[in-house]
Amino acid sequence: EPATPGTVSVLQDAGHKSLLIATGDGSLLVTQLQLEGKKAMSAEEFLRGYPQITGETLQSHSS
Repeated sequence: EPATPGTVSVLQDAGHKSLLIATGDGSLLVTQLQLEGKKAMSAEEFLRGYPQITGETLQSHSS
């Protein structure tokens, strides 16, 4: 059964971790990201600081 769009999972391939974000048409592979006001980092670095994100569902954010 497909995951709900926005659901975060982790892909581990050849010892490297990446984030997979479910979409309505499949998934988005995230290998690098940048939090607001922070420097860019690998998904692996992000997961070390935010391991609890696995299984969470991202929500849209408007300012």
